[in-house]
Amino acid sequence: MADLVVDATRTLTLSTAEVVGMGGSGIGFATGASGLFFSPEAPANRRLETRSTFSLSATFNHHGIGSFLPSDVANLGEAGPWSGAMTNFGVSGVYKHVGAGLAVAVLSYQADDASVTLAEGHLSGGGSFWDGHIVAGAGWRVLTLAAESDGKIATFGGSGPEMGITLNRLWGGWNLAATVRSEVEADRTSGKLEPDVRAVAVPAQITVGMGWYDDGTRPLRLAADIVLDGPVEHGVARSEEHTSELQ
Repeated sequence: MADLVVDATRTLTLSTAEVVGMGGSGIGFATGASGLFFSPEAPANRRLETRSTFSLSATFNHHGIGSFLPSDVANLGEAGPWSGAMTNFGVSGVYKHVGAGLAVAVLSYQADDASVTLAEGHLSGGGSFWDGHIVAGAGWRVLTLAAESDGKIATFGGSGPEMGITLNRLWGGWNLAATVRSEVEADRTSGKLEPDVRAVAVPAQITVGMGWYDDGTRPLRLAADIVLDGPVEHGVARSEEHTSELQ
């Protein structure tokens, strides 16, 4: 029987209108619940206008793909039977210089008797120093997947650490940030598919970004991120038994 480990693409993040307007770049301005999708220290990273001792933030968005009209979900040049949805939600809080939060991004597809639901969660906390110029944090990234095909159902789960740091307003309006996330291999927890997928993996990731802002009479924000994913090692990984069967 096949014994496969497949790589899962990272869950698409809608986040906020601000991040979408900057083309998805946001690590340099990652704050609050929405910032957790980019950096684990985001709950402790205050916006300049947030001066209260205690503050809460929350985010939620949902986007359907092919829910009402046929859509080319598989990017094959024509509409197919697949439909899907992307949902993000999160909540965080900060007290003085310490913050913590939870955020979850869910990507699901379904067609006929097949479906796939991939969820990536982030639970983290952090603290700010030097009047908010330095913010550091660490947390845990959790990956789950549920798949159904030809009447067979399987679920997968795994987790790994992540850490990050943001340098705020060190040179005028410039911010610098970096996040490191370990590889997560979600092993099968129940059920079985055909072929026999043993695990689903998300490679290690390093993100470095910068942002510049001008909060004057005409507020302006610019951002750029570089995302380095680890090697895709499991896209064709098979057990020796299955390799010999293929030969």
